[in-house]
This record gives sequence, C-alpha cells and structure tokens, in this order.
Amino acid sequence: MMAPQFQRAAELRPQHRFAKVDVDSEPALAARFAIQSIPTLAVLRDGELVATQSGVLRADQLVEALDRIAADPGFSGTAAAGAKAAA
Repeated sequence: MMAPQFQRAAELRPQHRFAKVDVDSEPALAARFAIQSIPTLAVLRDGELVATQSGVLRADQLVEALDRIAADPGFSGTAAAGAKAAA
C-alpha cells in the first residue's frame, strides 16, 4: 500500500508539503493532472506539475526522487526516474 510509504516519506522530508487527494471526491483536480490510475504521485513546484509516477513507491524511492527534483530546478519527468537510476 502507498499510504504508509507516503506517511514515512513525509516524516523523512518535513520541508516538503505532502497531500492526499480522493479523486472520486475531486474529479476536476484529477482531470487537471490527468490522473488515470491510482495511486499516482504528482510533484508540483510553485503550483506547476514537474513530475508524475503511477504505482506504489517505497518511502526511500520517494525521498530519493524528491531530493533529486528539489536539487534540479529544471527537472521535468517521472518522479521515480532518479530513484530507479540510483537503485
């Protein structure tokens, strides 16, 4: 399940804002970010979508990906790309 991994990543990186969205209750938001499968992780910077990743990620993969995205202001792609490359 993604929820415990998401919670652990939020605890490891409190400088980032983590939020869960119920796509059934917020269909317009899901459509805005083209969410087609659950779970989908969407990473935003200054309100702009910079990365997405469908499927479950482990907390360490999520943290590695967030660290990579945070370090690269021009990053755009999949959230797990950095974590998979480092694994």
